[in-house]
Amino acid sequence: MLERNIFIKIGTLSIFILFSGFLLAQTKYDKHLINNLININYPDSTVSAEIYHKDKVVKPRINRYYIWYRANDIKTTRGGYDGKLIHGDYTVFYHDKSLKEKGKVRKGQKKGRWIRWYANGEIYEIMHWKKGQQHGVFEVFNEKGELVLKGKNYKGKVNGKLITYLNSKIVSVKKYKNGVFVEDVEVKQKEVKVKKEKKKKEESKSTIEEQPIQDANQQISQQNTTQQQQNQIITKLTWKQKIAKPWVWLKSKFKKKEKPTSTPQ
Repeated sequence: MLERNIFIKIGTLSIFILFSGFLLAQTKYDKHLINNLININYPDSTVSAEIYHKDKVVKPRINRYYIWYRANDIKTTRGGYDGKLIHGDYTVFYHDKSLKEKGKVRKGQKKGRWIRWYANGEIYEIMHWKKGQQHGVFEVFNEKGELVLKGKNYKGKVNGKLITYLNSKIVSVKKYKNGVFVEDVEVKQKEVKVKKEKKKKEESKSTIEEQPIQDANQQISQQNTTQQQQNQIITKLTWKQKIAKPWVWLKSKFKKKEKPTSTPQ
């Protein structure tokens, strides 16, 4: 009887432990399903994001932007928030389920590389973020996928060269420092074209100067060639030509070389 009661108690305890574990797992799953993942429909897109569920309070900083969720809407504000911070993957879709925007968020602040797309699937923009601020190289494209703008941000401000393109060619270069315009930079492509044109002019000039000398040398060469051909015609006669015109052959054989006349000094 005692052994039976012990067996019943052990069985009851095991069932209680299993049931408690099941309830705990279900609670964690429900918490993850309900509180961590959100999907919000907008007139032109749908947002899928994750929420920061930890109890630790994040103290906002005035110079950073925060993405947060409240009342079935996502807000973006600078220097503060009043809801649940977004934390994790952040994806925006067009209504045809194609990508519109994608990136990662850490405690309400964008981080790493973010990409935005046109409705036709071409990339619209590539931007880098660090602690809620634009930081790093960024590129902007047109709907054909051609690069139209390229630059670099430093802590949310344009810093360095801002290059504008048209038909894959540089049309302007502007220099910035901490978001303030400094100067226009001369486009290098124009410099290259000028150098090429100068080089062509120099080559054509040298060709014109050398042309009379080349013509004179060519004329002398042609005269020498003609004289050699005539000599070959005279000396290299066939046996029939020798019989038909013996005096020509004999004259060429026994013709004395003319002595060069000396010019009086």
